[in-house]
Amino acid sequence: MCGNSGSSLLVLSKQQMAEKLKLLTRVQIIKMQVQIFFNAKIKIGERLWAGNVEIHSSSDEWVKHGHQSDKAYNSVILHLAEKVNREVVNERGGLKIPQCELQIPEKVRRSSEYLIFSDSPLPCKNFLPSLPLKLIDSYLEELAFERLERKANDVFMHLKRFNNSWDEMFYVMLSRNFGSGLNSDMFERLALSIPYKIIQKHSDNLFQVEALFFGQAGMLDGGETILDNYYEQLRNEYLFLKSKYRLQSLDGFYSED
Repeated sequence: MCGNSGSSLLVLSKQQMAEKLKLLTRVQIIKMQVQIFFNAKIKIGERLWAGNVEIHSSSDEWVKHGHQSDKAYNSVILHLAEKVNREVVNERGGLKIPQCELQIPEKVRRSSEYLIFSDSPLPCKNFLPSLPLKLIDSYLEELAFERLERKANDVFMHLKRFNNSWDEMFYVMLSRNFGSGLNSDMFERLALSIPYKIIQKHSDNLFQVEALFFGQAGMLDGGETILDNYYEQLRNEYLFLKSKYRLQSLDGFYSED
C-alpha cells in the first residue's frame, strides 16, 4: 500500500501500485544511519521524481532520528516502511513525503536478519562450500558481464541525455568517479546540476568554478554564521551565478523526461 503526499493513506493493489509507482533506474543501497537508495527515479502518477529513497521499520523512526529537521533528507522523494503509522515531512517547509508500506515474507525476513545481524563480515561464507565450483565460476563471470554492461549502459544513457556529446558525458562520468564508490551518486548528481557549458564558460576563472561546485554541493549554506571573508565571497558569487543560470539545488528535483 502506498501513501500520497496528502493527509491520508492511499491503499493500492499490487497491480495498481505497479502502475502508479515505477522504480525506473538501478539504485544503490548502502549502510549509513539508515538504509537509503541513492539516485532513484520514481514515477508517481504522471510525474517523474529523482532523488533518494529512505527505508525504516516504521514511520515513527523518521521522527525519532530527527530527519524532519535535517537538510540532508530534503532530497528524499519516497519513504518505505514495514509499518506506516504516521505522516513524515522534510525540513524544507514541512513538505509531506509519499510513503509505501512494504509487506515482507517471513522467509525473507529471517534471511535478511541473519545477513544483517551476523557477527561475520561475510555471513554467507558458511554456505559457499556447499555450492558446486562450476556454479561459483559461472556466477562470477556473470557478475563481471553485468558490471561491464551496467557501465556501458551508463555511458549510452548520458550520451542520449546530452545528444551524443562525448564531452558532456565524460564530464559527468569523471565527476562520478571522484566519488570513489560511496559518494559516486552524489557526485554524479552534482555534475548533472551544473551543465558542462556553464563550467566551460567560466573555466578561466577558478574562483567562479569553485563557487559553483561548493554552492551546488550545499557547502555554502552557513550564511552569516561563518565569519570568513573568502567564504563570504564564494557565497555571494554562487548566489549571483545560481540566479543567473537558474540552477536548481540538489534537495530533490523532478523531470518530465
